[in-house]
Amino acid sequence: MTRILLVVGVPNDGKFTARDGRYEHEGSQGPACLPDGMPQRLWLSALERLGHEVRVFRYSDAGMLGAFANRGLAHSVRRLPKAIRTPIDSLVHRTANANPEFRARNRRLLLQAAHYQPDVILLSGGSEIIRPPTIQRLKALSNRPKIALLHGSPPIYSATRAERTFARYVDAIYTNDDFFAADWTMLGAKRSVNLPVSACDPEVHHPSLEAASVKRHTIAFVGTLNGLMHERRWETLDAVADLGLAIWAPEFPAALRSARLFHCYQGPLLNRDLQVAYTNCTLGLNIHSHTMLTGGNLATFQIPAFGAPQLIDRFKADWFTAGRDVVQYSSPRELRSCVESLLGQPGRQRDIACAGHRRATTEHTYERRFAGLLDNLNNSVHEGGR
Repeated sequence: MTRILLVVGVPNDGKFTARDGRYEHEGSQGPACLPDGMPQRLWLSALERLGHEVRVFRYSDAGMLGAFANRGLAHSVRRLPKAIRTPIDSLVHRTANANPEFRARNRRLLLQAAHYQPDVILLSGGSEIIRPPTIQRLKALSNRPKIALLHGSPPIYSATRAERTFARYVDAIYTNDDFFAADWTMLGAKRSVNLPVSACDPEVHHPSLEAASVKRHTIAFVGTLNGLMHERRWETLDAVADLGLAIWAPEFPAALRSARLFHCYQGPLLNRDLQVAYTNCTLGLNIHSHTMLTGGNLATFQIPAFGAPQLIDRFKADWFTAGRDVVQYSSPRELRSCVESLLGQPGRQRDIACAGHRRATTEHTYERRFAGLLDNLNNSVHEGGR
């Protein structure tokens, strides 16, 4: 058994609401301390099923400010015009080491780690709050814990300044793409590995008869469309917009100014409601952002886990077999051709769905991921990026 401290933040952006399940805010442990819709809750459940002792530190919990004041301040800043919000964010980042609220949260992390004495500390990426000096002090604890950063986005675009700095201090960084791993190596990481971090949980991601009572669509796409990283998705979606496409996106995307795509938009969809999309579709569509060149987003493993045949643009050859577990396309025109062909072959749809489901739920579970991560992290031979 390994003693693990999972360091994670719950966003104050309204994404996780009461619909995502109630969770405890102060001092709680176990899966209930994170909302149902967070992938990190699945990390926690998988680690506990593997027999490890896990404690959670939420760096999003208020330090000096009360929780109500902290959420109110974050909400107020988010509502400011971008021209005002951007300089405020930049100032916060530049003065982060002296920020009294950040300092209070880092002190609390150090106290919890000193008391708990974890063997392993797993950091969920994407925050400026955990500071590089804190990582150095965690490394200096008497039991010398191993520290890993789990970061599923391209570091060139999305790594915070703090993460770019402490990349050289952590023992390993685990990510979702070979090129992300190479970028982390260039930023000074001792070891960077495309695990990938994304996976499925068969207890959560599975076909549902209850969800199947909802309106059915031919093609289901769930994902973000706004932002430069996702522009290529517009043309891909447009190619199949007239074939029964349904789009769920977290915000009304500018891309939907196209009349063809506007009529496909179903609204936002919370993570816990993914069953509604993928159980009620004939085909599940996966379009990676242009930065993820070897694939590995959450949909890669969750679409087949939900029992839908997956149409996918990119993936590593050792994850799935094209034509057996998934259907691969390389362009919008080829996607349309694949859809038209599959719609006339219900038997092939079932074969691909069954093969993909079997592969995802046996080889690509969070339990398998974290068993592999801990084995890799405990390996004393430091590798370069791979």
